[in-house]
Amino acid sequence: MPLTEEESKIVMESIAVHISIKEKVKKGELPLKGSIECPVCKRMIYYRANPYKKSYHVWLKCETEGCLSIME
Repeated sequence: MPLTEEESKIVMESIAVHISIKEKVKKGELPLKGSIECPVCKRMIYYRANPYKKSYHVWLKCETEGCLSIME
């Protein structure tokens, strides 16, 4: 079943936030664990980055149900 326009928007925004967090953690601009404001609903996104070889695996979830969420 295809995604709705709203679901597609949430998926794309999740990916964008995920990439942003990963890059900022790599550069030392963000700690390995923390929270940032969600660009969609303005509540909090909680994230955790786990160093793996030369990259990071990042988990993030917005506190708003059905909003941004991704696990790598």
